[in-house]
Amino acid sequence: MAGVGLIALAAPVAASAATATVVVGGGDMKAGIMLTANYPAVTTIHQGDKVRFVFAGFHTVTFLGKGAKLPSLVTLLGPVPAANDAAGQPFWWAGRRGVGLDPRGLIPSGGTAVRRGRTVNTGFPHTPKPVTLSFPETGTFVFRCVQHPLMRGVIRVVPKEAAITPLNAQMGAGMARQRADIVAAKKKVARATAMLARKGATVDVGYGDRTFDAESMLPRTVTVGAGTTVTFRFPDAQETHTVTFGPDALIDGFVKAFEAAGPGVSAPPEVLYASDAPGAMPVVYTGTNHGNGFLNSGIAGAAPAPSPKTWRVTFTTPGSYTYVCIIHGRMMSGTIVVTA
Repeated sequence: MAGVGLIALAAPVAASAATATVVVGGGDMKAGIMLTANYPAVTTIHQGDKVRFVFAGFHTVTFLGKGAKLPSLVTLLGPVPAANDAAGQPFWWAGRRGVGLDPRGLIPSGGTAVRRGRTVNTGFPHTPKPVTLSFPETGTFVFRCVQHPLMRGVIRVVPKEAAITPLNAQMGAGMARQRADIVAAKKKVARATAMLARKGATVDVGYGDRTFDAESMLPRTVTVGAGTTVTFRFPDAQETHTVTFGPDALIDGFVKAFEAAGPGVSAPPEVLYASDAPGAMPVVYTGTNHGNGFLNSGIAGAAPAPSPKTWRVTFTTPGSYTYVCIIHGRMMSGTIVVTA
């Protein structure tokens, strides 16, 4: 019996699975900074461990199987119905295709175990809630974001006996890099804003690169004389935006309708498409366009209704005109002040 006891004591004790944490995104919402990176960017775990993905923004964690393509964020729907503006005139885009969220990117699929050659997609978690995935196989597993295709992270899974950096140390280094990325992004935005202020009649609608998006109008306020043409540029590397003028109630209604768009439900065509038929620019804005001051660039930089990378508007009437990005709501707004 004593020998049996010694054998039992000598037998190795199986290590329980550990859980690492990856923060997906982050940023400083007060400053309009949204990070499009993962923290840590590379996480090393043992075979059989799990990873808890904490979502800090509108992102997915999507592992692609062999030959699979990143799911689309949006999909084409049926034609939009005819509609008139506040002055009773028909909008030009009647019969064009509507756009809604694509369920392939929106809804979770593939289960919660990540294996080689298999697609696993968290979808866009509600709230958003953390999602935990398991990794039963060794290998290097790359994940991306449906909303931000340049956003990339890596999970390295090594054999159980391999030495790795402690998970809490990996996480600490990742969060340190997140803080540094926020500081760097703010500096980039400050430099861009100062440069644009010197131009005087140019607005960058959003700004960013592979690591962040600034969901802001740079600069927020531009003052010009009547008859001046303002150039709105759309330089954001991964986000889409609109420039939309109009009464508060109209704008707020569009924001709510855009948020309600989903599988089978189109975003408002007044948001998708430019308010004025494509043609010669600049567009002239008097403050009474379409009967109520509505003027819209359309969604810039995103199929199937992309606007040009620049949109030019001539302001003819003195006044103060607020505009909003319908996609990001009131947090992303600006003002054009027109003097006599």
